Amino acid sequence: MNTIVGSIEGSLLYNKDNKKVYLFNGTNWVQNNNDNWLLNGNVGAYGSFLGTTDDVAMDIRSNNTSILQFGRRQTLGLVQSYPDYTDPGQYITYVRDNNGISALQFQADAASFYKPMFFTNAIGNFRLKGSAAGTDFFEMGSAGTSNNGEFEFIIGDDGAEPFTFKRYDYRDQLLKELMRIQGSSDAQDAKPRVGIGTSALANSTLQVNGSLATAIVAPSSNLTLDESHHTVIINSNITITLPAANSANGRIYVLKNTTNTAKTISAYLDHTGNNATQIGSQTTLWLQSNGSSWNAISSVGQEVVTNLSQNTTSGNISYVNESNTTQTARVVSANANNIIKVGTDGGAYLKINMGGRWTNSDTSTDLNVDNTNAPIFGNENYKDDGNNLYQVSGNTLIVKEAGRYDIRANLSLLGVNSGGSAEQRTNVNARISVNGTPVGALGASGYIRWAGNHEQSSVHVSEILNLNANDVITIRTYREANSGVVNFSGANESSIMINKLK
Repeated sequence: MNTIVGSIEGSLLYNKDNKKVYLFNGTNWVQNNNDNWLLNGNVGAYGSFLGTTDDVAMDIRSNNTSILQFGRRQTLGLVQSYPDYTDPGQYITYVRDNNGISALQFQADAASFYKPMFFTNAIGNFRLKGSAAGTDFFEMGSAGTSNNGEFEFIIGDDGAEPFTFKRYDYRDQLLKELMRIQGSSDAQDAKPRVGIGTSALANSTLQVNGSLATAIVAPSSNLTLDESHHTVIINSNITITLPAANSANGRIYVLKNTTNTAKTISAYLDHTGNNATQIGSQTTLWLQSNGSSWNAISSVGQEVVTNLSQNTTSGNISYVNESNTTQTARVVSANANNIIKVGTDGGAYLKINMGGRWTNSDTSTDLNVDNTNAPIFGNENYKDDGNNLYQVSGNTLIVKEAGRYDIRANLSLLGVNSGGSAEQRTNVNARISVNGTPVGALGASGYIRWAGNHEQSSVHVSEILNLNANDVITIRTYREANSGVVNFSGANESSIMINKLK
């Protein structure tokens, strides 16, 4: 045995003739006094071990190739001047190979394809690869070449397998998902999805079920923005400088100017596509880079807050526009007596010649009775301005605004055979009433002879009246002659119209 060339101190050799294990001490192959370690199994005694008793590396080989070495870091020659590699007395298990790479694989019979393994490669990267749910796999580890290192996380092999980050809670002994990253589908072109607190596939590239915090600052001096900024509150006379748009594609900044003067910022494209270099007073401007320019993505930012002032002598109201020019403001009064009205949005409009028209649906009410409110508001043909100006309630019409109104009513009448002589010579009169009080002219043309086919007649009344808000309008009928029953002649044959004149 001593004639073997190239033996390394600490190497072990098995002599199959005498079934003994020998140790090379650097000069000779020697037997340990307690040399009864057999390769076909041994009866262990307390204190037995396989290894060395001096500071010599223990080496386990296959095919005369060193695969595992045990010893101190210094003994194995692994001390380096980098953090965590400097302790010479640190005991190391060193996985080796003869081509400069190594691997450590684990048995996993249920894994169909990807058996779990730690390994290194020829360019110095260290990785872990293994099975996931039998037929899928995961891989993680260092990658890159020539001082361009990176760390990879890989999941496969269909497209939608997720990376999930979880926490364990000792109280209920359950795992709680924090975040997941996965593909949008089991497809080759699956898009990335990140979900925080979703516990399921995110519905967008990023879905956050919770709050979102971004950086916010209120600088007291000029500020050049970078990737550490998001929202900037401008409270003083400072200038904001944007980074180059081509270095921040997709980035968003929010600028809020609380002062009463416009502030200067780097050039950007406003909502019309024109260059701008200001943010208006007391406005908020959102900007986003498209890789070539900064673009306003909010509807405000360039506007200037306008303050009105009134000359107490002349009464004129003026303001200073965006060009710093004084302009006279044209003001519309909201006084109830004005023809021009002011809407809820501040706009002015003419609320005249706005009316409504209704026809009857009732044909059974006897109109030949004193103080009958004619049921003429059965069907609405039109009504301007919704219920803001006119509102029907039963046989009455409520006028919601004060003003001057043109009111016209046309009553088509039919005498009803009473079986005696009461239907002969009836005469229904009509008059417009306001709040129960008759006003204006009396219509008295409702005479029905009830002879020679004279069974119908009509009454027409019209007035122009000044009304107050919430006045109640009715058409009242009265009996002047015989007591026979008189109805409306048919549905939609009688009508009332109203128009606002002033």
